[in-house]
This record gives sequence, structure tokens and C-alpha cells, in this order.
Amino acid sequence: MAKKIAKLSGGVAVIKVGAATENELEDRKLRIEDAKNAIFAAIEEGIVHGGGGALVYLSTCVPAFKDKLEEADERIRADIVQKALVATASLIAQNARKEGEVVVEKVKNSE
Repeated sequence: MAKKIAKLSGGVAVIKVGAATENELEDRKLRIEDAKNAIFAAIEEGIVHGGGGALVYLSTCVPAFKDKLEEADERIRADIVQKALVATASLIAQNARKEGEVVVEKVKNSE
């Protein structure tokens, strides 16, 4: 019944799994089932942006925090933290042969 409802709502996918042995096939099926359950749980409970997106968002909060700091060395540390927060997304973008700074700016402006 769930498959029929999914087909009617346009939300169905068929994953074909093959393997050399029966044990390997069963293992792959279990892994796919685990992945499916993780996706459904993420959809139901909420998810965090991957690829460093959540860290980029946090980096936008640093300036407001930094303005409250009195010591110059604390403000320098805040700048270092801000740069570190965007480094992951920038590096992932560069590995995909994209401009890291451009991708980081797009992520910052997305929300």
C-alpha cells in the first residue's frame, strides 16, 4: 500500500542491488535500508546543511560577538575562528573545482 501511495505522490525510487554472493547482497541491502532510515529520520527531525554550510552560517554570527569583546587579542582570536568556520566549505568547493570564496558567499546569502 505504501508503494502505491508513493507512486501516486511521485515520491518513489527503485534501487537495484547486485552482488557476487548471497552474503554480500544481504549486506548491501542492509546498508541501503540503514541509509534510507537515516534519510527519513533527517527529514522528520530536521537536518543540518552538509558541506560545511552550518559552519558558514555560524561564521556570520561572529561579528556581533566580536563587537562585544574588549581586548584586541580577543578580537583577533574571533577573526581566526571566523576564518576557520568557512574553511571547510571553501575547501570542499575548491576540491570540486569551484571558487571557494564564491561558494561561501552564496551559502552566506542563501538564508
